[in-house]
Amino acid sequence: MIAVGAVQQKSVAPVLADTVLLRRYLKAGGKIVNFSVPLGAVVRDSTGAVLGDDPKRMAQLLGVPAATLDYDEGAATPTPGGRAWGIDRTFRGDYPIARSAISEALALNRDGMATAWVRNYRPDRPASGYVQLWGFGATIERLPAIRAAAEYGLLRRMRE
Repeated sequence: MIAVGAVQQKSVAPVLADTVLLRRYLKAGGKIVNFSVPLGAVVRDSTGAVLGDDPKRMAQLLGVPAATLDYDEGAATPTPGGRAWGIDRTFRGDYPIARSAISEALALNRDGMATAWVRNYRPDRPASGYVQLWGFGATIERLPAIRAAAEYGLLRRMRE
């Protein structure tokens, strides 16, 4: 399992495609927990400085349809599934996406869009895949929920 804030994509995803190491890891049943900008969605220069957003890049890298990805920041309340993953309170989230674009919503904003979610690549491994948490990084009050999501299915019991 990999937990990232801002993964160094040059080594695991030198190009945005479904054949890179990162995507092969997910397809093999791996788990990536990201608590920053959705992977691939940001364009950077050669020094790593952010040049802008391009959600289509996320779709190329993760296979998550990006047409409904938004940039609205607002409160998001955990779903019952999100509570099982360890998200136990309302947090402000960013990068909401339609529930139809993902496998499981972990937290929903006032418009019913997910700001914490899972894209599962292996139905036979239900606690695996790409886990996107809020898009704001790791603040002290979010750390327990980030850890719980990372441990879900490994060290934390999955819901029956």
